[in-house]
Amino acid sequence: MDRAFATYRGGKLEFDEDVDWPEGARLEVHLLRDEERGEKRVRSEFLAAMNDTELFGLTEELWPQTEAEREIWLEWFSSIEPLEMELEELNAMEEDRLAAKEIQKEFTRKSWEKIDRIFE
Repeated sequence: MDRAFATYRGGKLEFDEDVDWPEGARLEVHLLRDEERGEKRVRSEFLAAMNDTELFGLTEELWPQTEAEREIWLEWFSSIEPLEMELEELNAMEEDRLAAKEIQKEFTRKSWEKIDRIFE
């Protein structure tokens, strides 16, 4: 057996099972992530951000990092009701989109004309 799990207590490792390694063998030890330890950890700053009604979205450092945090976020996301709009609202939004598109086209044409004048 080359791999064993243990718990660190009182400055010593307590192995989950007996190991048959030679006395004085060198080991490489590292902490397991929360999910590997079977723990469901949730950071207090993550919970605070999720409950902050003034905050819009999460910054990168607040993004869910553990399985428990991902479950909380997915539960919140699933609770969002779909946006419902009246036909008049949809038509007004489409008109605004088309007007913005025409403005962008005109801006692009003027930019191309400036570039053409540079190379004349």
